[in-house]
Amino acid sequence: MSGDPASGDGGVAEFVRDHMRSVWAVQLLLRLRRDSAHCWSPEALVAELRASKNLRRGWPS
Repeated sequence: MSGDPASGDGGVAEFVRDHMRSVWAVQLLLRLRRDSAHCWSPEALVAELRASKNLRRGWPS
């Protein structure tokens, strides 16, 4: 296997390319993974990741 992450069998690079539209989205997934026992509200995630409330548009209420 080469040093290219896209060459792995997991398809992680393809998933990120196809579904992660911003660095914030990746940070969100990492935060949820790190603290998976916590039940996050959208407002708490916005505050935790120091995001704009505009990012929340389109999230379920």
